[in-house]
Amino acid sequence: MIVTFIGIHYKQGMSALDGRTRSGKKIDKVVEQLDCECVKCNLFQGFELPPDKEEREVQKQMLKTIIHDQGIFVLLGGDVQKHFPYSEFTNAKIIKYRHPSFSKKSYSDDLLKVIVSK
Repeated sequence: MIVTFIGIHYKQGMSALDGRTRSGKKIDKVVEQLDCECVKCNLFQGFELPPDKEEREVQKQMLKTIIHDQGIFVLLGGDVQKHFPYSEFTNAKIIKYRHPSFSKKSYSDDLLKVIVSK
């Protein structure tokens, strides 16, 4: 099984859900406890949410080249959940979960329980 964590966009000079960020640290704690392949990526490839709807659609199509339609997708936060191309990924189990950045300390443990229950 593959668990794919999907954030919204990149931070300058960092990888997707980079462990140097608040969000990345919390996701890394979850990854460390899972006994499967884990992937971290972002829905959009730039450093901010694309302002143009057409550009957002192009970037969402690019997502298909990064991840495969299998396993569990963890959509992190409302913006990812709103813009995620659900129709392109019908075989994956989808978990909609709150964004980790400003969540409480138990975030990683709580998310781990949700993933394991799938």
